[in-house]
Amino acid sequence: MLHVDHTVAQLSVRVRGLSSTPAIKIINPEGIEHADMKVVRAGNFVQVYNIKEPPPGVWKITRVIKDEYDVSVTGHTTLDFTYQFLETVTNTGNVFPVHGQPLAGENTTILISLTQSVQVAGLAKMSFVDRNGLLMSDVMSMTKNGPRRFIGHGVVPVKSFSVMIWFTDNFGHVVVRQSSAMIAPSVSKPAKYYDDDIYEKLMSFKPLKATVASKSLSSNKTLLTTVIVTSVLLIIATALMVVIRKRNLPPTSKKSLEGKKIMLGSKKPSITCIVSLDPESGSVFGSEQERGSIF
Repeated sequence: MLHVDHTVAQLSVRVRGLSSTPAIKIINPEGIEHADMKVVRAGNFVQVYNIKEPPPGVWKITRVIKDEYDVSVTGHTTLDFTYQFLETVTNTGNVFPVHGQPLAGENTTILISLTQSVQVAGLAKMSFVDRNGLLMSDVMSMTKNGPRRFIGHGVVPVKSFSVMIWFTDNFGHVVVRQSSAMIAPSVSKPAKYYDDDIYEKLMSFKPLKATVASKSLSSNKTLLTTVIVTSVLLIIATALMVVIRKRNLPPTSKKSLEGKKIMLGSKKPSITCIVSLDPESGSVFGSEQERGSIF
């Protein structure tokens, strides 16, 4: 049984007989044998049936003689899809693309993107299938994630598989698409673009103001104390020099100083630093780092 939608411009049915030339009938949605088609012989026991502008609906293929046939069906259409496997960080819930192939037997999230806009009536579904289109996993309902995007969740098969999606369009026709590429799942965990622990530390990391790292706290305190003591000593020395000079001034000079104020003092040194602390190594950085997340 074949589902043909209104976007299919040509239907091609390739049949290979195991011991004889194929003898089949192609039944159109009206329930009669379709005669308007071109038959091409493509090798021993192989024939291709090409049907231009097939009427949308359910088509059927039946055998005339009892023999085993290998049948593949392709359609020329403007409506196709792409897909991308995603994985979720356990601690944060952020989603990232899978680096490499998905891991066999593991839960996965898959993003489906249609190549053109189409109105979907009811639920869109997907599954993982083998080369012959036979189900290798449970049927999964997809949720809409944009005008042409859907999200599905499932378990990655342990053998090579392809992705199949289907839904009903606004004309009431079932749209079925299967990816031509076969995916060989990974048997070992693929490398990531991120690390769960590092990502969590980055997200919980807060810049420290007017503070220093614990590992270098003693050295910074020593430096600050040295600066303060040095400044105080300079102030005292300056005051002593002024007093000594005042005592040694001649009378005329003393008189010239009457009514005037001598301002002594110094601004207290201040050290303001904005540093960032690496929680893992304890290193101090001189500027803040802007952070964000993916997808």
